[in-house]
Amino acid sequence: MLAESPPPGVSRELARSLREAAARLGGARGAPGAFTVSFLADPASGEQRFLGTAPGLPEAVAVIEAQNELDLSALELHLSRGGTLDGEPPESHGHAFQVVLSARDPEDGFAPRSGMVEALRLPAGPGLRADAAVEEGEEPPDGEEIARVTAHARTRSEALDRLQRGLARTEVSLRGGTTDKAFLDRKSVV
Repeated sequence: MLAESPPPGVSRELARSLREAAARLGGARGAPGAFTVSFLADPASGEQRFLGTAPGLPEAVAVIEAQNELDLSALELHLSRGGTLDGEPPESHGHAFQVVLSARDPEDGFAPRSGMVEALRLPAGPGLRADAAVEEGEEPPDGEEIARVTAHARTRSEALDRLQRGLARTEVSLRGGTTDKAFLDRKSVV
């Protein structure tokens, strides 16, 4: 899985309009806690359609945190304790990508191929974040994620380059299974 923000072709104006609509929905919702708002938007026409809300934070939370310089988990905890959010939503900065490294075999239609994690080395550095879903000695459920690698930079090309360098420094091996890492390492994927 690949997440990218902002989405290709979405203008700053359209992105701002979507953030403002989400903030209005949040204010009108009146329920405590964090939730995710989903829209379908046409970059060419600027048309946007509300798809729905879901409780909690989105799966690609690290992408949003990087772009907005926020700790959304801390804000979610604050809201769950009755806190409120004051002021305007933050302005997003730069570009971010996230890939999910999974126990799947790209040579076999991405069929689940789990196994015991023998080695897991994740990248670190400026503009990089890696979140492990499992540790060495554990076995992820079939086809489930092993880790997420997120890269953030000023521009799309810088963020993509940072992601590719981070993936190149990622090491993972499964005893009795395989991963989609080799597939993700190919530059044509992202």
